Amino acid sequence: MGKCAKYALKAAVIAICVVSTAAAMSSRPQRPFTEFKKNPDDRPVISSGSNGRPTFMSDPVVIKDKEGYHAFFSNFYIKKNGQYWISFDPQNQDAYKMDDFVGSIAYAFSSDQGLSWTLRQTPCLMPGPQAWCDDVLETPSVIKDGDRLVMFYSALGSRNGRKFLSRYQIGGATLKLNGKTIREKLLDESIQFTKIKQPVVPHNTSIIHHDNNTQEPSVVLKDGRFELFYIGLTLQKPDEQIPGVPGQGIKKVALYKAVFDKDLNLILAADDALINGANITEVHYHDGAYHVFSTQSPSWFSNYPGKAEGLDKFHYDESITYYHSAEGQSWSKPQTILEKGTENSFDSWGIMAPTVVFENDRLVMFYTAWQLGNQTMTPLPADGRYGLRRGQEQTIWGTMGRAEATYNPRAWEN
Repeated sequence: MGKCAKYALKAAVIAICVVSTAAAMSSRPQRPFTEFKKNPDDRPVISSGSNGRPTFMSDPVVIKDKEGYHAFFSNFYIKKNGQYWISFDPQNQDAYKMDDFVGSIAYAFSSDQGLSWTLRQTPCLMPGPQAWCDDVLETPSVIKDGDRLVMFYSALGSRNGRKFLSRYQIGGATLKLNGKTIREKLLDESIQFTKIKQPVVPHNTSIIHHDNNTQEPSVVLKDGRFELFYIGLTLQKPDEQIPGVPGQGIKKVALYKAVFDKDLNLILAADDALINGANITEVHYHDGAYHVFSTQSPSWFSNYPGKAEGLDKFHYDESITYYHSAEGQSWSKPQTILEKGTENSFDSWGIMAPTVVFENDRLVMFYTAWQLGNQTMTPLPADGRYGLRRGQEQTIWGTMGRAEATYNPRAWEN
């Protein structure tokens, strides 16, 4: 056989191998679960804005144990009778001290896989007293580690006695269970998490850096260490707050990782982004792979900080995407797995902040569901719902939706 013929035959064999490999890859499922279906599809599982429901909720994380599901989420608490309460009653507005409120972390328990919930009435973690976390606490991530719970959260604070608006840092807190269940411990209103005094992932205000904002943590316990995934924002002006500053803007949004030991001492802080464009994520390591459930922000997001007070596009048209990785370094392309509902539905404005419970053969997802309605907030009618004012005649409500998918980790096996 001549030299040219040998090369031709070799090229043909390579081409066949490439085609075969490509065909095998294309036939391999892109994810180990079916399409998510909202369940229920006509209402949230936790509503908001009326008596007996959270005042204004978002950013849930849900974990499970033998007793049931445990939800931790951001909520707006207004003081009544000397205490901050999870709920607001529009029919009894005079009972509340409307100028005394906090944004903090709520807890709820479900014994029926998240279809109905029992709410703790007071925050399980409070802002302060340190300046870096004395304004708002939100976006919790919670994991059980032996006889304790470990929480990571986003914190807003103050600088030089003034609020440092939209400049987040990540904090940590723990709660000893002392042999009790999570439900028993946290439905006791006298119990709160103990906060670590300094941020575990501080923001960088000195140079343009991916840690100019550190926010939306998600923790994985693997090989005896806490792998903390979080969103880092690179800002145009690292020493300034975000809203109201000419020239301020977001240069980059991405998912990063830091690693901590069991005493929450930092072991590793990676400089390289894991996933560019990921936002408000939850990360799992399950069945030998990393699974990232993320918020997909529309194109307007990168230009939003200049008008962050306007609420004209507040989380509008966001959806939920999925990435996976075997080793946590190279990632699949994003797949959209859940989108907002139709007009007038409970999630018509947008959806974000997914959290997923892995059951044996199912995935149960919870997410922030935003609804836009034609209602005034100033004044708030007695038969209305407390929410976020958008213009003079509209209100945005934050609630928690639920969806399910069939899960089959063997779908990836050859």
